[in-house]
Amino acid sequence: MTFSQIRRRRRRRSVLVVLVVVALLLGAVYAITRAQSDEQLRREYLDLAITVADGEEDAAIRFSEMVVRLDELSRPAVVGLLEEVEEQVLDLSRTLESADPPGDRLKRAHTAFAIAAQKWKDGIIGARSGIETLSETPLDPDGMGALEQGLINLRVGDAAYQDFLDLTIELDVADLGREFPPIAFVPVEFELLFEATDIARRIFLTPDLGVLRNLAVADIKLEPGPLGDSDGIPVVPLSDRLDAIVTISNRGTIEENDVVVTLDLISSDGAQTTFDQEIELIEANSLTSLTFTDLPVAPGTLYELVATLPGGDDDSSDDMSSLVFIRNDES
Repeated sequence: MTFSQIRRRRRRRSVLVVLVVVALLLGAVYAITRAQSDEQLRREYLDLAITVADGEEDAAIRFSEMVVRLDELSRPAVVGLLEEVEEQVLDLSRTLESADPPGDRLKRAHTAFAIAAQKWKDGIIGARSGIETLSETPLDPDGMGALEQGLINLRVGDAAYQDFLDLTIELDVADLGREFPPIAFVPVEFELLFEATDIARRIFLTPDLGVLRNLAVADIKLEPGPLGDSDGIPVVPLSDRLDAIVTISNRGTIEENDVVVTLDLISSDGAQTTFDQEIELIEANSLTSLTFTDLPVAPGTLYELVATLPGGDDDSSDDMSSLVFIRNDES
């Protein structure tokens, strides 16, 4: 073997050694980078999962406290809370669906949490439907069925979340500064109160949880308002125009839609003008005001304004109100 051949062989060996070292270095860098990336993804997932769990815990507490105190509440309070909790668990379920955890163990845990969130969502939807139906029609079979299935779904969700906790018990979350909270939409200590038949019974025995329909004419006032009176009758000043403001109160426990309010303007000479306005929606325990503009009134004339509602609710005594006034003949 010549000297040049020996040199070429040594050069090839040197190149191979360098390549091997470079490959090892690159592999080590990749492994470190991959480990750092997986750790970052793990932290991001756990941070999101704990945030969702905190929200679910809040929803569970609100729902379970409502069921326990059901016979102390009114229908508007129950309906409003159920609507808020349903919106809350829907948002949380969507947030969790967007997560993509790294590693097989964390993926299995995530699957359990996703099942819990889905079942809680389905459970609240069913429970809300059942409770609202039973408050309108006691012992309605569809309402009972929806409530029973809703409670079953909530229990399944509680069990799936416990599986999630069992799968994550060995994970170190101390660096996140918080831990996964316990969540129970159906608390074990109050389990008997979460039977559909017991909830239906308490709804039936609690008058405030039933449906009450009662719209009322709460007030009629004029703009501009009266500056004085004549023999006890309000006298409004002469002005470019006169408006009537009619306030309607929903004193019932359910919202009302498409409510027609009629205003009659009757003069002392027997002439009558009728106006109609519609309220698209008025929530329970709320007020809505309607303005009837530019009333056709003459100076020096006595008038009566009569505001009426269509009636047919549970209290007809407040479906009409009137106001007598005189339009001044001097500005």
